[in-house]
Amino acid sequence: MSSNPIPCHFTDKGSRRNTEKERQNLQSDRERRNTILRAHETELHQLQLRETDLRSQVREKESLKKGVEAMHLEMTSVASQLKVNRTCSLHKQGIDRHQELDVQILEGQGPIDTLDQEHQATQTEFNVKLSQAQQVAQELSKSTDKLGDASKHIERRVSCCFQTLQQPLMYLDSVIYETSAVKGFRTVPKP
Repeated sequence: MSSNPIPCHFTDKGSRRNTEKERQNLQSDRERRNTILRAHETELHQLQLRETDLRSQVREKESLKKGVEAMHLEMTSVASQLKVNRTCSLHKQGIDRHQELDVQILEGQGPIDTLDQEHQATQTEFNVKLSQAQQVAQELSKSTDKLGDASKHIERRVSCCFQTLQQPLMYLDSVIYETSAVKGFRTVPKP
C-alpha cells in the first residue's frame, strides 16, 4: 500500500471535538429559537382571542348605535305627532317622552364612546405586537434554515472523515494482525 496520507479536514481529536461542540451549540441555538417561536405563537393566539373579544364589543356597540338611531326615529315620530295634535296634554306628554329619550341617548352614548376608544387602543397594540411577532418568526425561519445548512455541512464533513479514516484503520488492523501472527501472538482477532 502507498504511504501517502489521505487529506482530511478532521485528522485530529481536537477538530472532532470542535465539530461536535459546534454541532451541539447549533442544536442548542435551534432549541432556544424554537422556544422563542412557541412563546410568540402563544402571545399571538392570546392577541387573537383579545381581538375576538373586541369584535364582540364592537358588535355590541353597533347594536347600541342602532338602538340610539331607533330612539332618534321615535323622537322624530313623537315630534311629528306633536305637530299634528297640538293639545296641551299631548304636547306635555310628548315633551316628557322627548326628554326621556334624550336622557336615554346620552346614557347610551357614553359606553359607545368608551368602547370606541378601547377598540382603537387595543387594535393599535395588536397591530404592533403582530408586526413584532411576524418579524421574529421571519428571523427564526432564517436561523432555522441556516442551522439546517450548517448541520448538513457538518454531517458531510464527518462522513468524509469517517470514510477517509476507515481505509488507514483497516490497513493498521491488518498490519497489527499480521505482525502478531508472525510473532506468535493471537491477541487481536482478524477483522
